Amino acid sequence: DYLALLETGEYYDLVIHVGQEYDVKEFKAHSLVLRTRSTYFRAALSSTWARLEGGLLAFNKPNTSPRVFEIILKYIYGASVVLPEKDVEFNIEVLTTAEELCLSDLFDHIEDHLLKNPEGLLNHFALVYHFATKHGQFKRLLEFCVNIMEQDPSIILEAQDFVDISQVTLISILKKKFLIIREIELWDKLVEWVIAQASSLAPDQDFWTPEDFNTFGKIVQSFLPHVNFSLISPEDFDRKVRPFKRSFGDDTYARILEHHLSQLNVATATLFQTWSQGIDSKLITTKQSAMICGKVMEPNKAILQCIDYGPCFGSDLALVGSHDGHWEARCLKGNYENRISPGNYVFFANEYEVFQIVRKSI
Repeated sequence: DYLALLETGEYYDLVIHVGQEYDVKEFKAHSLVLRTRSTYFRAALSSTWARLEGGLLAFNKPNTSPRVFEIILKYIYGASVVLPEKDVEFNIEVLTTAEELCLSDLFDHIEDHLLKNPEGLLNHFALVYHFATKHGQFKRLLEFCVNIMEQDPSIILEAQDFVDISQVTLISILKKKFLIIREIELWDKLVEWVIAQASSLAPDQDFWTPEDFNTFGKIVQSFLPHVNFSLISPEDFDRKVRPFKRSFGDDTYARILEHHLSQLNVATATLFQTWSQGIDSKLITTKQSAMICGKVMEPNKAILQCIDYGPCFGSDLALVGSHDGHWEARCLKGNYENRISPGNYVFFANEYEVFQIVRKSI
């Protein structure tokens, strides 16, 4: 245990300058200890790379904060580390520095510490995901992020650093079939993200210039296929979508408006996504619902509502509007073990009391 030696600075032969601008500090250290405990310092303080200042070895570490470096030094000298319980950003910085200094013995300990605070990881999802994808050896952190993206991606949109998520990652999240969020809330989050990407955009578009609207339109364009405007109420559309009309060309806005007015669950043009899937239940999770739908031969038709067919339950049973205004039911054997209707292929739905469909208000 060399901690006392570090604290007193007695017999030091090395000065380490850490930090930059207003957050800087000098640490008095011992080259023999650092060379012995760290392969990084063994190379950095070798005769090939080391430099002298006033008879002492000098080393600069501007890309690390003094607070982080102090924890690292105490670990090198004392073989123990004390990390803050909830500070995800700081602990990620410590892990980054530990990797840079080749202190592999610290990796599992810090990763374990981070994973004990899942709420903190979710609040800093952009930071954690970027770190985990950039540094491949931290597989458990990456697995945590991937599981969230697959099982409950809507949580990511509530992260404190949501606006720091890359465009590629955000589009990937929007494509997830378990993304459960009201469409107007999704639009609000996209507006928030786009504004954060351009420093010229004020939070209130009342102060935007024509160039600002053009900037917004260019950035948001790639997200439009993932917004189902038909599920946004007229009031919300007028209040939150229409103000950005100047950001789109006439043709694009016409398609957005047409899609909004269609009141379909499917897109009316290739500009928009084809289906919107979701579940609202306190009894089963989205993952469990996926397992259930996975047992259906045509899961994309397992429970479907659209203007052409009405409610569908696989290909076996569908309500279809006829020319005279009546609803017919068409039944085939395909997805179910036993045929639903023992009679003819076409029959009237009012002959049966099988189910009730209630449209949920959005």
